[in-house]
Amino acid sequence: MIRPEAREVLARWREAVIGLAILGLGIYWATGFGILQWVGFVVTAIGAVVIFSGVQHARFRSGNGGPGVVTVDEGAISYFGPFNGGSVSIRELEMLSLDPRAEPPVWVLSQPGQAGSLCAGERRSRR
Repeated sequence: MIRPEAREVLARWREAVIGLAILGLGIYWATGFGILQWVGFVVTAIGAVVIFSGVQHARFRSGNGGPGVVTVDEGAISYFGPFNGGSVSIRELEMLSLDPRAEPPVWVLSQPGQAGSLCAGERRSRR
């Protein structure tokens, strides 16, 4: 009944939508009187936190899995893909950043003397 494109958007933003519903309920309760009003203030604050968290998750959620596999094993992040591959020690990791300008978006892992990148949608290895 729901178009696949709309379902993907709703799935990506699901936490933010749930937070919006919680926020609405909290505001509704906060307009009441007595103990329900105080509960409404708390629920409103919780809804705002859930919205903030949901927006952060939606920004980094890539949807479909990308090419390649990422493994985290024995203090190293290893990535193997069709365009590049390598391993970065977690102890020596200096910077982790997202480069959304790349197509597809990539995570850039930097350590002394080298930098590597991996697709934001790569799958995690099942070990």
